[in-house]
Amino acid sequence: MNTIITIFLFLINTISHLILISFIMRIFLQIARSDYNNPICQFIVKITNPILFPFQKIIPPYKGLDIASFLIILTTQIFLSTIMFLVLGVPISLYIIIESIFRLLILILNLLFFLIIIRALFSWFQSTAHNPLSLILIEITEPILLLIREKIPLIAGIDISPIVVIIIIHILIIILQNFLLY
Repeated sequence: MNTIITIFLFLINTISHLILISFIMRIFLQIARSDYNNPICQFIVKITNPILFPFQKIIPPYKGLDIASFLIILTTQIFLSTIMFLVLGVPISLYIIIESIFRLLILILNLLFFLIIIRALFSWFQSTAHNPLSLILIEITEPILLLIREKIPLIAGIDISPIVVIIIIHILIIILQNFLLY
């Protein structure tokens, strides 16, 4: 590929992933019922609202979940996959939807991986206990870590649930990557 196409793909990929991560985090925060007064929650809501509001007028939330956010995420990923298929010369078919769903699942798993890593790093420092980011990390990751913590107790006072979850996440990513075309 020439330099201009590489730069174009980099920019499209970066912008699309920033949009995807913003909306995925918005959904994570809704599911975790995070405190809206948290400045990070406010930031995510403010950057996603301009894109989300027009869609919410057409597609209302259902049982507290923002269906419009899900559709924006899926549409953005399908757009990104379509561009990649076109650039790589892969024929566009209905497989693009499956590819997009797998790529979204991989992105969500990668995001959870980094949230858990950051939370583990924060746990080493006492001063982060009331940090807005630390509170959000706990709200999002605690339900996942608790599932493992119930099965594997503390070992010598050390919680190894983040390690187990990270291993499971990577196994799932490896499985999903086997179905991707690019």
